[in-house]
Amino acid sequence: MKQLLDLVKLETQRQKGQINLIASENQTPQRILDLLSTSLSNKYAEGYGNNRYYAGAVNVSQIEELAINNAKKVFSDKFDVNVQALSGSPANLAVYNAFLNPGDSILSLNLNSGGHLSHGSSVSFPSKIFNVLKYGLNKEELIDLNQIQSVLKDEQQKGKPVKMLIVGYSGYCRDLDYKELKRICQLFGTHLHVDFSHTAGLVAAKLVNDPFEYADSLMCTTHKTLRGPRGALIFSKQGDKVNKSVFPGLQGGPHMNNIAGICATLIEAQTPEYVQYQKQVLENRAIFEKQFKNKNILFQKGSDNHMLIIKQLTDGGVVEKALEDVGIIVNRQKLQHDKQKPTGIRIGSQFITSQGYDEKECTYTANQIIEIIREVEGQDWGNL
Repeated sequence: MKQLLDLVKLETQRQKGQINLIASENQTPQRILDLLSTSLSNKYAEGYGNNRYYAGAVNVSQIEELAINNAKKVFSDKFDVNVQALSGSPANLAVYNAFLNPGDSILSLNLNSGGHLSHGSSVSFPSKIFNVLKYGLNKEELIDLNQIQSVLKDEQQKGKPVKMLIVGYSGYCRDLDYKELKRICQLFGTHLHVDFSHTAGLVAAKLVNDPFEYADSLMCTTHKTLRGPRGALIFSKQGDKVNKSVFPGLQGGPHMNNIAGICATLIEAQTPEYVQYQKQVLENRAIFEKQFKNKNILFQKGSDNHMLIIKQLTDGGVVEKALEDVGIIVNRQKLQHDKQKPTGIRIGSQFITSQGYDEKECTYTANQIIEIIREVEGQDWGNL
């Protein structure tokens, strides 16, 4: 037991002592972490509402209902909400299971263009079930809407219409034109599924485009910009289908302690302090962007969210390791034309913002990154 507790202590110290710029992590407030270790962890509550497979679920059912109601307050009361999915990948799988049949075609963003494994990467389980087609970025490094429409049209003419378009990303810095995406989908009878995991906190604070007016279904994780515990929310207008897909379709009893933590996060998301936090996330990202631009560091054109993608590195993995050696944590990022080695790194501003970073600390960190890139890539890289 001592060895285990010592390792937990070391990890806590690591998180406090290093500069975490990983775009999919955040520092969950301790008051929310405390909920994860309550007696709620002891309770099995398979089922929904008053229809549970175990007795004694009256209190946890009310907690789940409270989480659902607050999700509707934060995002949209026009959608049904499932709060039981254990994380983002199984939540996406639950959506596919609810609205697709084996062999159906789906269209999603290429992994090297910033897509996510759970959207049908060749190494993922959905790729074994569905016919997965891909779209990428155009010359302006924006999601290629013309390519999306072209693929949907071509597949329909072949008599194999694409049943679902998946939009959302893991490594893409720009906002999405949901209105145009919906228009394209309506031309071909395609279901529009939005995975807004990375921007959930920014959507909650109304700082980026709102996908709820146009999507047929949506999913977000709760532990990135939303700043909650690990978990996921699924939104749809066919709640029964999604609920049955989650349970009993794909999983058993929900983690009620996590649902309580998600509920607390959603309550906090309705406060002015939370909105200010999200504004600071964007301000801190803009500071990095300014410093990199001033020093001719090459990155994907612009950002509308918490991320920046530095590009044209010789080997993003080498830069990642060099930064880790000085206490700065990022992740290497494959880019659209990469064949083998990733030539980018991805950074995000939400974790350090939770730690209280502002202009001074972000400027210092950006300059540290610049110096490391100079050392690894050579003084002349990017016209430095």
